[in-house]
This record gives sequence, C-alpha cells and structure tokens, in this order.
Amino acid sequence: RWLYTVSIGYQPLLRSQGQSVRFMDESTSIYYYRQNIVMEAFLLMFVVYRFGYFMRLNRFVFLIWQTIVRSFWRFLRFLIIFTPIVFGFFLVAHKIWAPTTPEFRTFWSSATTVLMVLVGDL
Repeated sequence: RWLYTVSIGYQPLLRSQGQSVRFMDESTSIYYYRQNIVMEAFLLMFVVYRFGYFMRLNRFVFLIWQTIVRSFWRFLRFLIIFTPIVFGFFLVAHKIWAPTTPEFRTFWSSATTVLMVLVGDL
C-alpha cells in the first residue's frame, strides 16, 4: 500500500511517517496539454476540409455533397419555423399542467413529456 500511495503521488499519507509533504506544480504540463488539445482540433478541422476538397474531384461524390448542402439549407429554414412553434407547445403545456401533473413540474420535464406525446409514447 505504501508503494501504491507513493507511486500515485498521494503525499498526505507520508506525513504520518515523519516525512515532509511535497506538492508538485503541474501547471506548465496542464497548460501544454490544453494547448495540444486546441492544436489537435485545428489540425482535425484542416484535415476534414482537405478531405472534403479532394472528394469533390469525383463527380458522384460532388453530386451527393451538393445534395446534402441543399437539403441542409432547406432543413434549416424548416427549423426556423418549427422550433418556435414547438417551444410554444412546451410553454403552454407547462403553464396549464404544471400545478397538477408531476410530469410538467419544470419546463424541461414538460418539454420531454410533450415530445413523448408527439412521438406517441405516452
């Protein structure tokens, strides 16, 4: 057990054995670790962009990509109209049934219950 506590750096147990407590400053390694994560994110972004650029060289992939882009913009326009309506349903259900029904006590539980009703699970 003593070897395990020393190997993981748990220093307060060493105080009972007459040794001083030492703390290691890991702020520089944490800083470099966070910088590494940020750089990996940018690297992944550039790799995905380059992969998508090279996939446009193939005619069939280009057509599929253009179809996905056009459908995304149509779906976005649909969401702009649909989202406020659904949030209105959430709010109305919460205001009507919150005092009496436990499923509608909070706004987010009301949203979950309304979505379950729309799907047909409740």
